[in-house]
Amino acid sequence: MIRTDDFKIKVERELHKGRSLSTIVEILQRAQRLITSENSSIHELANIVASDAVLTANVLKMVNSAFFGVERKIHSIEEAVVLLGISHLRDLFSGIMLSSAIKEYSHETFDMSALWRHSLGTAVAADYMKASGICHTNTDMHMAGLLCNIGRLVLSQRFPEEFDQIIALSRSDHIRMIDAEIRVLGVSHAEVGFWAAEYWNFDAAIAHLIKWHHGPSTSREIDCLNLAYVVTHAKLIGNPGDHMLTRMIPGVLKRLELDEFKLSDLLKKLTDSYAALQWIFRYVPGNESEI
Repeated sequence: MIRTDDFKIKVERELHKGRSLSTIVEILQRAQRLITSENSSIHELANIVASDAVLTANVLKMVNSAFFGVERKIHSIEEAVVLLGISHLRDLFSGIMLSSAIKEYSHETFDMSALWRHSLGTAVAADYMKASGICHTNTDMHMAGLLCNIGRLVLSQRFPEEFDQIIALSRSDHIRMIDAEIRVLGVSHAEVGFWAAEYWNFDAAIAHLIKWHHGPSTSREIDCLNLAYVVTHAKLIGNPGDHMLTRMIPGVLKRLELDEFKLSDLLKKLTDSYAALQWIFRYVPGNESEI
C-alpha cells in the first residue's frame, strides 16, 4: 500500500502535467455560471444556445419531444428556453458539456458514460433536496453532485495501473470499489477528489463535500449528498463504477428527519426528476441509446 502523503504528491504532480482533466471542471463551472447568473436573461441564454450548433439542435429536439407535450412545433430558441425552464436547461447544458468533454476518456473495464450519468443524477437529486428544504445551505449542491466522483476520474486517467488493480480486486474479492481503493492506495477516490479540488481552487464547501460524500458525516449537506448519491445508484441512473450498491451513511434518514412517509414522498419526487433526465440522456450526443 502506498503512503498517503506520497500518493498525494503523486496526484498533484499528475494534475500539474496537463489540463485535460481540469478542462472538464472548467466546462461544468461555465455551464453553472451561465445558468445561475442573476444577470443572465432569457434572451442572453437563448443567444448562448444559438451560438452553439450542438446545443441548438438538442434544445429544440428536447422541447419538441413527447416528454414536454407541446402541441405545436417550436422553432424559436428563445421560446424553447422559456418552455424548458432553468432547471432542465442547466441539466441539458451540464449533460452535453460533460459528455463532450469526457469522450476522450475510455477504459476497457470502466464505463465513463455511466459515471457521468450517475454524477448528473446525483446533482439533480441533491439540488432537489436543497430546493425542497431538506437541505438548508448556500452551497451549490448541484455542482457538488456533478463533481463528487472527480477523484475516480483522476485515478482512471492518471493512475491506470493502480485503477486496474482496484477494479480487479473489487471483482475478485466481491468488495466495494471504495474499499478496494483503500486497500490498493491507502486512500479512496473521495480523498483524491478532495486533493484535486484543492489543486483546482474549488469552493471550499464543495471540496469538503467531495471528501466526505461517503462519510463519516458532520453536516446536513454531507447527509443530503450521500442520500442523493445512494438513491441515484439504487435507481440505476448510471453507475459510479460499483457492482455493489452504495452504502448509506449510518443515521442519514434520522438526521434529515425523513420518516417512512417523507422518504416515500421524496423518492416519488426524485423519480419525476429522473424521468426528465432520461430525456436529457436521449438528447446528449453519443448517448442516444443510453436510457
